[in-house]
Amino acid sequence: MSIQDRARLIRQYIDADAEERQLIRDHAVAVDSITPLGPRLVDELDGLHLPAAA
Repeated sequence: MSIQDRARLIRQYIDADAEERQLIRDHAVAVDSITPLGPRLVDELDGLHLPAAA
């Protein structure tokens, strides 16, 4: 996954509601399972300090 793709996914995660965030997080887990190098995407998402979704 390119840096631009990661950034796009993080932006979608920030703008998403709780249900969509879970779907994006599940996608991140799948990406991490096939991309062992570099920071884990799911850790980046979990590290975001977001307000509770409405």
